[in-house]
Amino acid sequence: GWRRVSLRLPGDRLALDDERRLALRVKPNVSVLCVEGRRGAARYWADALNPAGGVDSAIRVETIADSELASARLDAFDAVVLCNVAEFTRREARRLDAYARAGGGLAFFLGDRVRPPRYNAELGRLGEGEQAGRGGAASPFRFAKQRMPTPVRLIAESGERWLLPVTVGDPVTQEMLGVDPLDYRHPIAAPFRGRERAGLLTTPVERYFRLKVSSAARGAEVVLASAAGDPLMVASPVGGGRVVVVATAGSLASVDPATGRPWTLMPVWPSFVPIARETLRWVAGAAVEQRPPLVGQPISGRLIDLSAVATQVVRPDDAREPAGGESDGRGWRYDRTDLAGFYSLTTADAPADLAAEPISLAAVNPEPAESDTTRLDPGRLPAELAVRRAATEAGVGDPAISAPVGIHRGLLLAALGLVLIETWLAYRFGRGAA
Repeated sequence: GWRRVSLRLPGDRLALDDERRLALRVKPNVSVLCVEGRRGAARYWADALNPAGGVDSAIRVETIADSELASARLDAFDAVVLCNVAEFTRREARRLDAYARAGGGLAFFLGDRVRPPRYNAELGRLGEGEQAGRGGAASPFRFAKQRMPTPVRLIAESGERWLLPVTVGDPVTQEMLGVDPLDYRHPIAAPFRGRERAGLLTTPVERYFRLKVSSAARGAEVVLASAAGDPLMVASPVGGGRVVVVATAGSLASVDPATGRPWTLMPVWPSFVPIARETLRWVAGAAVEQRPPLVGQPISGRLIDLSAVATQVVRPDDAREPAGGESDGRGWRYDRTDLAGFYSLTTADAPADLAAEPISLAAVNPEPAESDTTRLDPGRLPAELAVRRAATEAGVGDPAISAPVGIHRGLLLAALGLVLIETWLAYRFGRGAA
């Protein structure tokens, strides 16, 4: 269930920032939906994540055919793995896009059934010279980009919308033994560092799609590359979620017609199980790694079974206010986060009991920049703010911000002149009197 986590420091003169909070949802297991473009395409993925096939495993896997994707409840899963799915309808593409931006994880394993033009047209972000495939059709996604961690979403960005961080090109046949982990920079490949005998460096790949990382995919990284330098695995954040695209197949069912051999032996190679699990860890970990929202930022979340039920938000001051709804009717939103603390979403008829399990929970923290006591350079202040000389406790102005006054030098010169004149006059008249 939902857990409230707080970190408190000893009190000081600014008590508002002495505590920071985090809302965590502890789940009994990690749920994964595998979508097969042909029967058995997700078999190796399912076996790698849940070898025993038990329902009480730490990773629960459910496998469906691609024809069931349009009606599947994606919100019930932490990650969705799509294996050799030929193409996507406009409705399926929108559902996958909304799922990823709501904090979900997507992993695409390509294969011999994949139609690159349909992937680029329905899932890609087109522009800047990238072709759509059939007739250069424009991408259907032209909405405001949203960043949505689970359980809250921050609405902060706007711009082009895309789901795939790559453009899928033509398949390439190039017999090679091994892949390049690119210095193990990405978290998916990092666990293989120092374990060169784990099989990653010798993974056979004979056929793959040539991927081009999209210039619009901010934060996209190449995880693994081919011997020729082509991207084999690309990972990227998308909204509040994450997406991974693997250029080759995730099973042995994809066969090169020219050679009669599988595209790759990765699914039966020793490195496949850790690759599958580290990929799941990364794509499903976006919600855990997101920072809580700050005071003044709106919070929102997704509803699975309670979209038609009236909901309300319990504020940190125990006041209750109705939660606003999202345009798709499956989400909630609350904008008046003027207090730091926990905001819980409950049904309108729920009892006023903090021990009751909320539908969703969000932790809102104060802006940490307001706690920085480092002296600010006056030159960085806005032009509307004038810096004036202020007296300190000792009554002396701060020379760092005090403007120099020219009269001090004049008075000193005048006093020096008087001393010299007095000395001369004393000498002159004193000698005469003598």
